[in-house]
Amino acid sequence: MRSLKLDFAQVSVAEKYRVLPQDFKDCFWSDAELKLKEFKKDFLESCLEAEADEVAGASWHERTKDRVAYRNGYRPRKSLKVHGFGDINNFRIPRLKGVVYESKILVKYQRRSIKFDYDILKMYVTQPSTRGIKRIVKQLFGSSVSHTTISTVLQKTQEKLNEWRKKKLTKVYEALVLDGLYIRLRTIPTAFKKMLVYGKKPRDSQAVILAVMGITEKGVKEIIGFKICRSESEADWFGLLNDLLERGLKLKQDGVIISDGMKSIASAVDSLFTYHKKQLCAFHFIHGVSKYIKNDLKTCKEAQEDLSMIYNSSANAKTAEKMFHNLIAVWRHRNPAFARYVRTNFPATLTYFSFPPEKHEAYRTSNYLERTFKEFNRKTYDVGVFPNVYSAERIVFLLILERNLATTGENPFYEAF
Repeated sequence: MRSLKLDFAQVSVAEKYRVLPQDFKDCFWSDAELKLKEFKKDFLESCLEAEADEVAGASWHERTKDRVAYRNGYRPRKSLKVHGFGDINNFRIPRLKGVVYESKILVKYQRRSIKFDYDILKMYVTQPSTRGIKRIVKQLFGSSVSHTTISTVLQKTQEKLNEWRKKKLTKVYEALVLDGLYIRLRTIPTAFKKMLVYGKKPRDSQAVILAVMGITEKGVKEIIGFKICRSESEADWFGLLNDLLERGLKLKQDGVIISDGMKSIASAVDSLFTYHKKQLCAFHFIHGVSKYIKNDLKTCKEAQEDLSMIYNSSANAKTAEKMFHNLIAVWRHRNPAFARYVRTNFPATLTYFSFPPEKHEAYRTSNYLERTFKEFNRKTYDVGVFPNVYSAERIVFLLILERNLATTGENPFYEAF
């Protein structure tokens, strides 16, 4: 490049930049990043030096009666991963003689800051794969993480999960929504394997997430408990609901419990919430028509549309019952099995009419929890197969915290840091 003589005192900033070498323009940010890494290392070492001086009561070679310890060289540290800084490599930690010195800046044996671990958790909730997390961490922090590191960070969530399951429930709910989601497990505890027997061979590839969502009088939705079990049995549902009651679950006297109508759920609910209202999910009720109209997709769809019309057109229970009788009159000869199914279950789907109109949509179905399960499904699909029940519980826990954040505004533990 030919040399240029410019009077920089009288040349504009744009002109100064124009004459800079092209390689400087291309490498500016790379050079800045290298300088920043040097600064991070110097800053950390300076802070450790100041901490050591504070503990010793004096700085290097300082003579004072306040001294309680003496310097004893340095201990090398290879690497530390820190949020916003990435890798800090090959720095020194002061050593002291005459006093037990444990740095408050660096936790003993810690290779990553707590905030860095929490960032990995947040990325794990939103990213479809571990490979995607590794790529993003590399781009943002300039450091790499292994599958083992991510697994180790996830395992630390178990302690938070245990705390969440013991947390007292202080809110009063007007409705509870109960539902389950089936997932695949590669292996599960031996106690489960002995019970998971279908036919001749034991089957250990399936489990179910039982979840309970509470809705307050103001319409705030929150998942308050979950459990991974071998099936949706009465004992499993009873155990989950009883645990919530022991944590202080309160349902208003005129509150309602919404479910898909499974006998196991109904039996558990009747045992623990004997005098509360029960609402059969209208969506599950309509979907159940397919069991009674088989091998005729057109007729099944027509019947489901007729039932949907009742809920979409009725402003109160009286109107819905009138439309119901008209439907029965049409279908009892056309398909008696369908007519019997509707006659038996339809009254249980009208409980939501006892609440104000603005709450009808929320209390008519368990759709909100179903939509939440769809998000779980997307994540469980990305994971593929869970290695064990505890791994699945930790991931479901993180997804629940994110879902509750959207509805209640309560920050997860990794956001509040």
